[in-house]
Amino acid sequence: MSTWRFLLGGFLAWTAHFFGVYVAASLSPGTAVARWLVLVITIAALTVVGWISWRALKIARGSGTDDLNRWLAWITVAGAAMAGVSILYQSFPAFLV
Repeated sequence: MSTWRFLLGGFLAWTAHFFGVYVAASLSPGTAVARWLVLVITIAALTVVGWISWRALKIARGSGTDDLNRWLAWITVAGAAMAGVSILYQSFPAFLV
């Protein structure tokens, strides 16, 4: 996996989630269909972010990796955590109604 894709993976999932939620809300605003689509897109995005975090934590805690790779892995974990919170924050309005 390339380093940049790994570092930015959480943010890429966040971007895909944003566009997916926007399309779902545009196609059927305020309906149950839109809420279900937002739920499915949110679960998919959080799954991707969770997988990236799991892989990064595995690298960060590994004893066979050098200091630079461990540091990059911790930065990836932090970015993925921020993306996960942002994904939840974006999907929250769909479930208020």
